[in-house]
Amino acid sequence: MKKKTVFALGLALILALSSVSALASSESSTKPESDDTVYKISIGTWDSEAIPSGQALVHAVDYINEKGGGRIEATPYFSETLLTAADALTGTAQGLCDIHYWQIDLVAGTTPVASMLTLPFTQAMPKSQGLTNAVRELILETGDNPFQAEMADMNLTWVTVKDPDGMSVHLVKDQPVYELKDLQGLKLEGVAEMNGYVALGGGTIVVMAPTDFYTSMEKGVVDGCLHHLALTDIFATNELTKSHTLYGVNSGIHCCTVGFVANLDFWNSLPEDIQQIVREGLQLSEDEMIAADNAIVDDLMTRLVDEGQMIYEVPEEEMTSWYEAGDKFVNEWLEERQKTSQYDLRMWYDKYMELATKHMDD
Repeated sequence: MKKKTVFALGLALILALSSVSALASSESSTKPESDDTVYKISIGTWDSEAIPSGQALVHAVDYINEKGGGRIEATPYFSETLLTAADALTGTAQGLCDIHYWQIDLVAGTTPVASMLTLPFTQAMPKSQGLTNAVRELILETGDNPFQAEMADMNLTWVTVKDPDGMSVHLVKDQPVYELKDLQGLKLEGVAEMNGYVALGGGTIVVMAPTDFYTSMEKGVVDGCLHHLALTDIFATNELTKSHTLYGVNSGIHCCTVGFVANLDFWNSLPEDIQQIVREGLQLSEDEMIAADNAIVDDLMTRLVDEGQMIYEVPEEEMTSWYEAGDKFVNEWLEERQKTSQYDLRMWYDKYMELATKHMDD
């Protein structure tokens, strides 16, 4: 009996050791990659390296690589090197680029929910940094939001977002656009979601890639653009313009959220600390762009006046007609889109307005 007991104990010990060995083997085959893994990240944009947004991306990549301490090898690609502006979203979803710059509604219908962030204003809105803080809180910090959900459906995710100051009217002719009716007969380069609104005043929106902004105005394809003022300098269209109309607190009648989107599979493959470094770097580049835009606008305002270009300004207290028209348009837009949306669009639009008010003085 004693021998049998010893034998049984020995057999049990062998089986136990075998189980531990098998478990250890299993764990070693599924454990995450070691800390010395180098994560290669491609970051694309349609902008040139020579313009401020391109330089801001260079600084972001330098920050990301430095903070990564050898674990990150991020590489920027400029001037549609990897993907054209129109293909940036679908190409990133397919994995042709890891992270790419994107403008909401650059291609109409690609992000139906996020398109609400391009709609005409219905109230006073903050300047660029405040509006950026608002949309970051809305998209990046609010759980279960539809903006990330619709991206996830395309195998994408928002890494970060920003807003410039509001979009305003810039024409190749000297023509004030104080009221909506002053848009009569004008063709303006802009985002698709504003077409119905501009049509209320008799105007038309023409959508095109940023690379075509200058030539379209030069050749008379459009009469001007509905852009953030700094963009007229960045894309040199101020060489062609003769008049500008600025509106209310943030100088525009609507805004256009931009940001960096990542391939979702790729993003989820990155450790959390790497994700955080990448997001920080890209947000720093966006904040740098906001500061650069402010400096560009301040300088441009002086130059435009010196060149004899007319600057028309509609003060906040005279924005009532624009807001009333915007409110009518937005209500109809939300009602129509709600018919095919699984999300409560009114709730999320109201949340957007609430956050804009919260960050008014940022």
